[in-house]
Amino acid sequence: MGEQIEFACNGDTASGYLATPASGSGPGLIVIQEWWGLNPQIKRTADRLAEAGFVSLCPDLYHGELAGHDEMDKAGQLMSSLPPDRAAKDMSGAVDHLAGLASVTGEGIGVIGFCMGGMLSFVLAAQRPDRIKAAVPFYGFPQGDGEPDWSKLEARVRGHMSGADRRR
Repeated sequence: MGEQIEFACNGDTASGYLATPASGSGPGLIVIQEWWGLNPQIKRTADRLAEAGFVSLCPDLYHGELAGHDEMDKAGQLMSSLPPDRAAKDMSGAVDHLAGLASVTGEGIGVIGFCMGGMLSFVLAAQRPDRIKAAVPFYGFPQGDGEPDWSKLEARVRGHMSGADRRR
């Protein structure tokens, strides 16, 4: 079971959910929320990843705001009103916090994201090649104005996309 934490972020603080393996240590993994926010489902995902041995940190990109699974319009509003620069700073602060934990082993940090988080996992991997060494996006791909500088991407990427999804 994880815990809510605060971490330094660009001269301010941000918050997130940190889940640590029962062993007390493991590789670091940033878990990026879907468009619903840092909800119980994404916290359970972090807990399951901790059970698998990862020190998992989910930054709260909506700063406490949530949308229920029956609130698609609200989720869309939250996602579209998320300031990209603040999201980037919060994710980068989470990377730095996780990398600084004594419980995190290994040379790099991984990132996994779902839907909106999948798209943001690509962005984070391109923005932080110094720390992010693996990215596993489930759906979501940055395009247009949201596309990062791909020349900086060094992480190994294992993307999970559907070729038959009519909503792509």
